[in-house]
Amino acid sequence: MVKPKPPLVISMTKDGKLNVDADEVPLDGLLAVVRAQMESDPKGIIQIRADRAGTYGPVIEVVDLLGANGFTHVALVSDPKSRSVARAATVPDARKGSTP
Repeated sequence: MVKPKPPLVISMTKDGKLNVDADEVPLDGLLAVVRAQMESDPKGIIQIRADRAGTYGPVIEVVDLLGANGFTHVALVSDPKSRSVARAATVPDARKGSTP
């Protein structure tokens, strides 16, 4: 059985800085790096992990850039742990008689 290749991970900081795996990459150099990394498996999976404190626009810009250049297996990855912590901080506890 052939083991699937691990996904290429693009991380985005809240400031919009990009890292491909562990290397910082400027947006205008992202496509060249992705093409080089995905050369052996152009239909491989690319994961985008963006800082929750960042804005949505730069994430979509990266997704659009990848899609326009033939990279269609793109996944947005979330952190369920931080999501549950954020939800707990914003959702009132009905047991305490809180109302929204």
